[in-house]
Amino acid sequence: MKSIRLPLMNKKFDDQYTFELHGYLTLQDFQSTITTINNSVAHQPPPGNKIVWLGILWTVWILIALATYTVWISLDFVYVLFAIPILMLIATAVFLWRHRHIRYKFEQSVLDTCSTINATENIRGINYRFSKNGADITSNNYESNNSVLAFCSKPLYAIVIEFDDRYNAFVGQKYSVRYHAEDFVSIPLYAGVDEPESALFSEKNLLQKGTASDLPSGILYSNEKDPNVIRYT
Repeated sequence: MKSIRLPLMNKKFDDQYTFELHGYLTLQDFQSTITTINNSVAHQPPPGNKIVWLGILWTVWILIALATYTVWISLDFVYVLFAIPILMLIATAVFLWRHRHIRYKFEQSVLDTCSTINATENIRGINYRFSKNGADITSNNYESNNSVLAFCSKPLYAIVIEFDDRYNAFVGQKYSVRYHAEDFVSIPLYAGVDEPESALFSEKNLLQKGTASDLPSGILYSNEKDPNVIRYT
């Protein structure tokens, strides 16, 4: 079983065709499949950089604090300040829910695409898997990946392509034929037919010239005792 990992970089899975794929996938098949997966990523992209998300959350917290402080100054009611942590917790919960929802849509979209591709590629002994931090993401264990604590870790997504060598060996034995050097024979160009005479280098014209010095370069007598026998070199 041979496998190749295609990591997710800049919201796009690696689409570079390598020599490791040669003999298993053609360039056209590989580009067609990866383009399909990347189109699903473009339609449902991952959440993105967490620094941006934290910056947005920090901005929301500041706006909540300023709004609450403005209300406290206007009403001169000190208990309004207790609303600041409550509103911050609500904003954080909405923030985490939104981040998890986008991540869920992204992962589910890639999973569905891989399942669709495997419906046809499994027949050829090729399987596409979607992994996160080295572990496969499937419909069975997906809920365990949805914890809020997952926000604190940096996910490393990748598409893993598996090739079943048993299938390739079976196809090779069934359809491919290998020839050895001793199986080849050399057949003369004019086997079974009379060799055509050339207007310039026919045997009759050469014999009329008389000596080997009169012959064109590359043609010699094979036996000096019998000048009627010539050899082309």
